[in-house]
Amino acid sequence: MKKHIFKGCVQIILLVMSIFAFAYIISEVKDKEIIIIKKQNRIIGLLALILKLSINVIFNQKSLVSAFENSDLSNGVATCIKGKDGSICQEYPSSECSQKCGVECAPSTRENVPGCKLGTCYDSDSGICQERASENECESNGGKWFDNTAGNVLECQKGCCLIGDDVSPLITQRECTKIGEIKGITTAYHPEIKNEISCLALARAKVEGACVFEQGEKKCRFTTKGECLENGGIFNEGLLCTNPSLGMNYQKQATAKCIEGQDEIYWFDNQGNRENIYDANKVKSWNDGVVLSKLESCDGNPKTCGNCNRLTGSVCGQKTSNEKLSDNSIDVVCLDLRCKDKTGMIRENGESWCEYQGDIGVEKGSSGLDRSVDTPGSTHFRATCVDGEVQVNSCADYRNEICIEERAKRDGDNEQISSSACVVNLWQLCLNYNSEVKGEGPDRQNSLDARNEKCNKNPLCVLKKVDAADNFKFDLCVPKYAPGFDLNKNAEGGELSCAFGSQKCTVISVKKIDGWDVKVNAGCLKQGFTEQMNDLCMSLGDCGASVNYQGDFTENYKVINAPKLGESYIDQIKKYSEPVKDKYAKVNVSAYFDAIGGIEKLRGSFNPDNCKNLPGGELADSICYGDLNTLGLIAGGLGVLMIYSPAIIAAVSQGTLATAAVAGEAGVVGVAGEAGVAGGTGASTGTSAALTGIGGALAGAAIGFAVTALLIQYTGVGAGLDPAVVWTLIGAGTVGGAILGATFVSGFAAGGLGGGLGALTTGLTLIPIIGWVLIVVVILVIVIFKAIGIGDVKKKVVEFQCQPWQAPLGGDKCSQCGKDDYPCSKYACQSLGQSCQLINEGAKEQKCVDINPGDVSAPIIGPLNNVLSPGFKYQEVSDKGVKIVSDDNDGCISSYQNIVFGISLNEPGYCRYEYESKSNFDNMGLDFGSRNLFLYNHTQFFTIPDLTSLVPGLDPNRRADLNFHIRCIDSKGNGKDSKEYLINLCVKPGFDITKPIITGREPFSEFVKFDAQKLDASVFVSEPAECKWDLDNVNYDSMKYSMQCENDVVERNSFFGWKCGTTFPIEKTENKFYVRCKDQPWYGENWQGEGSENIETNETKRNVMTESYEFIVKRTKATLNIDYIKPNGTLIFGVVPATVVLEAKTSGGIDGKATCKLFGGELQETFGTIHKQTFNQIFSGNYEFPIICTDSAGNEAQALSSFTAELDVDSPRITRAYNKDNNLIIATNENAKCAFVEQDKVGNCNFEFSNATMMSGEEKIHTTSFDKDSYYIKCKDNFENAPGKCSIVVKRGD
Repeated sequence: MKKHIFKGCVQIILLVMSIFAFAYIISEVKDKEIIIIKKQNRIIGLLALILKLSINVIFNQKSLVSAFENSDLSNGVATCIKGKDGSICQEYPSSECSQKCGVECAPSTRENVPGCKLGTCYDSDSGICQERASENECESNGGKWFDNTAGNVLECQKGCCLIGDDVSPLITQRECTKIGEIKGITTAYHPEIKNEISCLALARAKVEGACVFEQGEKKCRFTTKGECLENGGIFNEGLLCTNPSLGMNYQKQATAKCIEGQDEIYWFDNQGNRENIYDANKVKSWNDGVVLSKLESCDGNPKTCGNCNRLTGSVCGQKTSNEKLSDNSIDVVCLDLRCKDKTGMIRENGESWCEYQGDIGVEKGSSGLDRSVDTPGSTHFRATCVDGEVQVNSCADYRNEICIEERAKRDGDNEQISSSACVVNLWQLCLNYNSEVKGEGPDRQNSLDARNEKCNKNPLCVLKKVDAADNFKFDLCVPKYAPGFDLNKNAEGGELSCAFGSQKCTVISVKKIDGWDVKVNAGCLKQGFTEQMNDLCMSLGDCGASVNYQGDFTENYKVINAPKLGESYIDQIKKYSEPVKDKYAKVNVSAYFDAIGGIEKLRGSFNPDNCKNLPGGELADSICYGDLNTLGLIAGGLGVLMIYSPAIIAAVSQGTLATAAVAGEAGVVGVAGEAGVAGGTGASTGTSAALTGIGGALAGAAIGFAVTALLIQYTGVGAGLDPAVVWTLIGAGTVGGAILGATFVSGFAAGGLGGGLGALTTGLTLIPIIGWVLIVVVILVIVIFKAIGIGDVKKKVVEFQCQPWQAPLGGDKCSQCGKDDYPCSKYACQSLGQSCQLINEGAKEQKCVDINPGDVSAPIIGPLNNVLSPGFKYQEVSDKGVKIVSDDNDGCISSYQNIVFGISLNEPGYCRYEYESKSNFDNMGLDFGSRNLFLYNHTQFFTIPDLTSLVPGLDPNRRADLNFHIRCIDSKGNGKDSKEYLINLCVKPGFDITKPIITGREPFSEFVKFDAQKLDASVFVSEPAECKWDLDNVNYDSMKYSMQCENDVVERNSFFGWKCGTTFPIEKTENKFYVRCKDQPWYGENWQGEGSENIETNETKRNVMTESYEFIVKRTKATLNIDYIKPNGTLIFGVVPATVVLEAKTSGGIDGKATCKLFGGELQETFGTIHKQTFNQIFSGNYEFPIICTDSAGNEAQALSSFTAELDVDSPRITRAYNKDNNLIIATNENAKCAFVEQDKVGNCNFEFSNATMMSGEEKIHTTSFDKDSYYIKCKDNFENAPGKCSIVVKRGD
């Protein structure tokens, strides 16, 4: 696998990329939602308060393009700063903007236009706050603009407003005061009350009764005590106006109706005065004209009782055909506040549940293995039943949040009730766990076990298995709920995530008599490989072949040397656009919190080491030779020993072979000595001729067996032969050896060594001839097999490229966004078509439109000048193409030269190329720049191949043209059948006489951590090569340690070239390792790469580095430290959600600089010595933020920020008031500002501070001259908390 983190760094080096971050936050619970959650389920709701944090992940740098990319020019969206209709900062498709705009249109979305950025607008007169308001619009209307789209502005915090006896829950303080000014009545504001129910309860707590006015015509009004006395009435607490004792003679219970802001149905007398709660039992309800409390009123049958209760699911409202009182003359009823969800299920008021736009989580995919199935464009939603209406709120776009649900039985009736919450989808953690797999042998297995344990414990992760072939099987920890990507703003982030699924499988084949036979990873050549790899690709996010939430399929993968996906597989994944009934995300909350970790890119790739070095490794032996290796060595050793040991021959001739064999060296050589066994044992010299022949045959058979087996092994033909053929050859060699051995030993016994040789060479009889023929035939057969390539080994690389998912071409379905009864989001809109874009996001004019409705022109292609490699230039530029020439005399480019070039388009486009002309875009298989993105600028890295090695018989002095045939399509698909744009390069195949060059190293830094004992390191070579290293600066052949190199032409790892890796021992503070490389490995003896069958071994053609590359490694002299982390302790805020800045400082390590992460994501500000993260969703509670900082050497330090956030909603208290030297001195319990007025009719200090006299002092002591009769004083703290009445009233003489 490519090391994608390294790839990102290469781009940084080339173009000085910028690093951005994703930020993920929990969506807010709406103020007016009423949530009823069982006690054991409340922790679900608390997630929405606790997990309000931002997570930075993945590089988000500009690609190799010009300053204006598709995200900058917004795919055809323009912003009108001021429209002809007076509108401000409205977005339009570019084609419409100039017609509707009174000024010049800005070619960008509004967040990039000065003055059009969205924030919060505060109207200081009305007190109204408007979120997602542009700066220009706000200031043009006299408002104050805040750069905060979340409404996290002090002036915009809402509380409870009492307006006389009425209530206006959850408005700003200024709104409350303004209403009072307009109505000319007294208001009281309570910022500490943050929900509607508590506010209503506060209003109800006022004392009520009959207020009788006796001046003029006697009349009665049912009101509060305060209002009655203020208006000069006589208050009769707890009495109705129809109470007989008042003598009003009003008609009781004349009608029944609702009261704004109240849940219940009330009786009214004929003068419009409210009476008690409706009850069909009028006598009970009237209660002799005395106020009857809610608790004392009727309870039960909605046909006869008006004691509605919002909390239990009913409220007063207009009757319907299905809901009405038994007394049909009354037009109101206790309306049922329960809801019906999309499936028709009845939901209780306040109940919340999850809804989805498609299937979610994991399902069984190819070969029965799990795969993640959330579809591109789909969002999780949290639905809530509020007062009889279903309110649906989106979790964060791009599935950065998921909706989790808990279901439990309700107390009493055992009915199932759901509660839900949107929580952060910590999908980055899943990928990070894979980075912890390191080392070799037991260390690697231990790290794998630890990775698997973490992955299995994290409820948002799943261990994805790939089992495509015998040696291509692995596990990867992937997100259970695959995230989405915004490719317009962070294309590289999506590419890097999807690149986890780009893998190569090495297939090894052996040539047999009847052709090539696949021995290793045959499964990678089948369709199942592509299916399993696409399953993995889908599980990483919006990647690979998949469908959007509307079921539209697009193909976003490449597979080389394996079949593409079949129709049946595609039909399966199309089903994922449909939601599955009763399927919801259930997350173990404790496991969720336990799963905190860090995020890095997965390092390494699958490469079966035991297959690399065929035919030399253990796997090669078992594949190619079976058990011949061991048998051959044993038999061969015994046979050779028999030839050269007279003692053995004598022992054989005397039938004592078993004794000699067991005796070993001491029993054979030691006993026999020079005299031989015959003399030592005193055996008879009249040996049996039959036994002599048998002994010779056994010795000859052993030698024939060994020689044949070794010939088969070392020529390599055994790997390509069936076992029956191998054993036939060995049998023939064994028989031939037995015949010749018997003949030799018989002659030896008769006449010594000369007699033995004579028996083989003179007087040939039929039997020796047969032996010789068998031996010659065996040798000839093996030589012929070798000559025709039997046993040759070759490898084929099967590659799957996982690419970011792309929306269908065009914009025909843009208008479908939002028609599934879910809000249309930017993410959903973009998934419906390449030219679909959401304009005026967040405003009432928001809609998903086709931004290029009339575009029928193909992109115009031209050369990209600012990326062309030095030493090259463009020539013969035209609309048909361009030629790239070298600054060398003939303009041709030599083999293995690296070159960067590019093309520029007049609109965002997706480009492909081939080396031969193709009829249309769809028939082209190679993505220009290896990217499937719609961009203005495309950059291609290319290494000129060695044509002499890849094209047999090529004349080294020939000049060849290499052509790139290119087509590009735009978002509408224009350009599929356009003329090809041709980029031509003249290539010099030539002989490679250039020594390989080491172009880079990994890790880049020379430093390793303080206690490092070893280092997994790599070098990158300018061309395919074999490399070695040593502690001494010696020549290549003398170096002791080989490196593992990816040295096939198709195995180029990065722009830097081909990768060779090893493990260096770190034994001292500064270590130096010498590395040298030898190029053109295909001319080596054991080459099995692509095209190996056409290349002959020729070591003389290879070039070797004559100077060593010095790989220097230094241990850091100190550990990395975190000097401080803050905040800690108790933080007090006057408004929630509050904003907190987490800050840490590092020192030590290399230079004190480090990268710090929190919950797996990089902090917003890091990479230096000061590291910061801003949280703008802090609520009351305890918080712990563990950070992990790592420097480039791998030194790590950890620290914890632990604090308690407290909300100060209490107004300052007066602790003391006294007169000193004719000065009134007020002491408060906290820092505050105090003001006073001299007169206040009601005495509740309902004045604006700006209209009052300020006392001196803004801390705890406040003074003013004490020369007035009365001081109505009100104090507010730094958080604008002020009482709803006077803080204190001071009068002279008190």
